[in-house]
Amino acid sequence: MSCSCRPSPVHEGGFSRVEQDRSGRRPIAGGSGWLRRNPSLASTAPLLPNRNGQAMTRSNVNKRLELAVARAAERYPSLNTRHISPHSVRHSTAMHMLQSGVAFSVIALWLGHESMTTTHRYVEADLAMKQNALARLQEPAMESTRYQPPDELMRFLLDL
Repeated sequence: MSCSCRPSPVHEGGFSRVEQDRSGRRPIAGGSGWLRRNPSLASTAPLLPNRNGQAMTRSNVNKRLELAVARAAERYPSLNTRHISPHSVRHSTAMHMLQSGVAFSVIALWLGHESMTTTHRYVEADLAMKQNALARLQEPAMESTRYQPPDELMRFLLDL
């Protein structure tokens, strides 16, 4: 089984990325220079080609990631105790994009999701964002009252 990752142009001749400018976030064209330097890569070319120019298999992607993590662990030994998979890299990237304020639609394009409901799961998963939202809430201006049963009901219950 091979990975079907491909560049998916969002703007003619390039990819979409998000940059902060004074007016806020907006998608801008980017990545077209990379495509110019790699003319053999068309929109149908695999994003991660193997040495034969074909799409990498899942095991090939896992092996390349394993090698990269082993090399990084030489400098950051704590990586040896963590399980890092292509899925965890994908998930972490999506969560960082979300926490950085990238629009859901851009994250959905980045991940190749067909439905925004799939991308919405990342919002539900981000507990830090939930805690920040709850911290911004103000307490209601009413005082809470506790139920006080009538004396007759209390006597009945105590007699049981």
